[in-house]
Amino acid sequence: MFRRNSDQALSRRTKVVSVVSVVGIAVGGALAVFAWNRADETTARETFCWNSLSREDVASVGVKGSGYSSQDSQSPADLTLTQLCQVSTRPDATVPTFALKYGGSSSDWPYGTRSNSSNMGQYVQRFPLGNGLNGWAGHNEAAVWLPDACKRAAKSNGNPVQVTLTLGDNQEDTWGAQETRTRMGRVLMKAATTLAGELGCSTEGFTAPGSTPKPPAERRTPLDHACGLAGFSPLRERASTSDVREIVSGDDYRTWSCVLQQPDGLRLAAFSVTTNPQLVGEYARKVSPNKPGDAQWNGESAVADRSPSVLVGCKDSQALIRVSYPDSKEEAEDHRRAAEHLAPQQDLFEGFARAVTKRMGCELPTHG
Repeated sequence: MFRRNSDQALSRRTKVVSVVSVVGIAVGGALAVFAWNRADETTARETFCWNSLSREDVASVGVKGSGYSSQDSQSPADLTLTQLCQVSTRPDATVPTFALKYGGSSSDWPYGTRSNSSNMGQYVQRFPLGNGLNGWAGHNEAAVWLPDACKRAAKSNGNPVQVTLTLGDNQEDTWGAQETRTRMGRVLMKAATTLAGELGCSTEGFTAPGSTPKPPAERRTPLDHACGLAGFSPLRERASTSDVREIVSGDDYRTWSCVLQQPDGLRLAAFSVTTNPQLVGEYARKVSPNKPGDAQWNGESAVADRSPSVLVGCKDSQALIRVSYPDSKEEAEDHRRAAEHLAPQQDLFEGFARAVTKRMGCELPTHG
């Protein structure tokens, strides 16, 4: 039996993105509120958001030919607090064109150390950027972690430093889903690489991916080859394969997931694996394999949330394997429906762990 490591239990919540009036929460606990530039500055700006973006960059996610306004009172070297830069075609705009946030990492990235069953939809909605980056792109938001060396440069108390780009309006109707993600990813990485360079913490591999983040592939779930893994059989024998679809994200197993979902959209389980050194390192640092619940994440205890996970050794790296399953009190009905179609949770975890480690050429840990 594999030991179940687990993370902070998170209740369901509706995420409301508001970039009209923003308070930045600092990594060190301080607060900062920023105002717009004066109206007479809107057409004079050639660089934006701590000089990380050019007018051309801004136009690629905005309206070409417009004047823009942004607030960014500090240089990158002074960005030791969480900051937010809003960019708009005019200072009095109700909703800015986009917002660029710099600061502590978010728990919304499902491959991180605080993933839980309520976040299963994030695997479908947020596509990995690829290129070995710890980042994602969604329908109106994209984010990436800066290299680990930036923790010290940004004085983040050892916490990961994240750059997040949020569009003020949904542009998918204008550009289409793929083009929107391409533009967001390009602008996000331009800002992130510039900031890392200014902070003196950039690395050779921290570059924009050469291709667009691909959307998840949806297909029927085979009985004995689920998620493309030979021998992986998560469905009960009586379950009909027409009742369960699988949605696979990621091009390889560096950051990869497979979500089992019913035709009505109910997500039954999520399986994920990542070899990203930043995520693996944070998991090892925050979650104790011997004393679940003792680890701390920003002051919050990483108690059990019914998401079994394990670190496995691979040839040149480690991999973090996790299974999410709806079995909290709030998800009783989801759990009932999942149990009708899927094997018990521990069997799912062990079956997936065996199949994916074999596919990756890794080795599962042994416990006495």
